[in-house]
Amino acid sequence: MGVFAAPLEWHQPRIPGFGEMDWGRFIGAVMETSYRGPICVEVEDDTFGKTLAGRQRALKVARNVLEPHLPPEFRRPP
Repeated sequence: MGVFAAPLEWHQPRIPGFGEMDWGRFIGAVMETSYRGPICVEVEDDTFGKTLAGRQRALKVARNVLEPHLPPEFRRPP
């Protein structure tokens, strides 16, 4: 990968599901620490455009990617 540098000098922001991150492994590691706080997704991925509708669509995609990796108490009710 790259080295830490000013934003966009070595990476392209992507929402969960559009990058190379292993979200199952990452969330598993976080859950092992007993963290049970909020999860925040920042939409900086230009794949979805810069409109409100695009950001809303991006958050739905991110939720669908992350939710299967979360413990049941963090998932939406059926």
